[in-house]
Amino acid sequence: MRVNQFIRAFYFLFSLIILSIACSKEYSFEGSNIMIAEGSLLDSSSNCVPITVSGVYTATTTFTNNNYIIVHANITSTGTFKIFTDTINGYYFIDSGRVNNNGSQAFKLIAHGKPIASSTANFTAHFNDSHCIFSVLSDTAEYTFASSGTNCPNANVNGLYQPGVALNASDTVNIIMNVTRPGSYSIQTPTVNGISFSAKGNFSSIGNYTVTLTGMGIPNSIGATVFPINIAGTKCSFVVSVASDLTGDSTMTWEFTVNGIDYKGFLDSAIEKIDTATTFPVSFIDALEVYGTPDGRSSINFELQVSRIAHVLSTGDYHPYLLSNKDFSGYVSHHDTTGNFSATYNQPSFTLTVTAYNTISRLIKGTFSGPVINEHGQTVTMMNGAFQTYYKH
Repeated sequence: MRVNQFIRAFYFLFSLIILSIACSKEYSFEGSNIMIAEGSLLDSSSNCVPITVSGVYTATTTFTNNNYIIVHANITSTGTFKIFTDTINGYYFIDSGRVNNNGSQAFKLIAHGKPIASSTANFTAHFNDSHCIFSVLSDTAEYTFASSGTNCPNANVNGLYQPGVALNASDTVNIIMNVTRPGSYSIQTPTVNGISFSAKGNFSSIGNYTVTLTGMGIPNSIGATVFPINIAGTKCSFVVSVASDLTGDSTMTWEFTVNGIDYKGFLDSAIEKIDTATTFPVSFIDALEVYGTPDGRSSINFELQVSRIAHVLSTGDYHPYLLSNKDFSGYVSHHDTTGNFSATYNQPSFTLTVTAYNTISRLIKGTFSGPVINEHGQTVTMMNGAFQTYYKH
């Protein structure tokens, strides 16, 4: 009896061992189906592709979505991947997942951790058996905004910003900084509406410096886009106006009424320019002109212009004449088969009022009305005139 029990116990234990081995083999077989991506950080000449560093890295600064690096890898076999750096000065970069295509591809490695000290950190990026070395610079300069306030002081936005159009080197923002200790600096805005602005460089001495932030990305939609900047515990912001150019943008319009007939359409971005004054004993004329169409696509049929002698443009009343003792000059004209109207020098009572002229958002808008001359040389009254657009240099 005891022998039979022993035999049964032996066969039971033997079955468990066989089952365990079978399960182990099955698990190992299934695990072998996980393919690891193959590739290298090196190009065809066995050189490291330059690594792009984004974001600001100063002591104890909490990282944002702008703290990352862009690494290029040449994938030769698809599968799961992991690209990472070592941990230096309290932080590191990493990206992982699955890659489904072969060839050279860009990978975004997100920063994790927090810088312990404000110093340059030399990292090594790893992917399979390849590695590349790069440096992350940290600010050594001390600087603040040249003056205080909610809006960034003296911020000057340059360029034309349109939805779906990538920014280029001409899309910049100039901001004046007060440097109290020379050294390296890096400034980065968050990404808003698909775009961001940044600058890196070196302040050679103390004093005020104009820093040029260069834009990157593609705007997603039209409208006034606010970009905050945080420097040395102080904050300010500037506004970039993203607007369509002759595409029927509903925020850039003109309209007026003559003899009970309404005229309206869309405006281009206005152009501001400085002209040399040759007929007046002053140095310049600051002028802004803008053109419009009835539907955003037809031929130009509307023009508006404002000018000032020896002064920058501002809000106020403009009239169709330009005299040394009255430097506000402005007029409108409309020419097509529906009617020709023009505010000429013979109608000084025609008034064009600029109600908004924002040097930060670059918004300009206003109203206009008064006597104008039609295509027959007759004086008629233009009423309920209004316009709104954005301006560029």
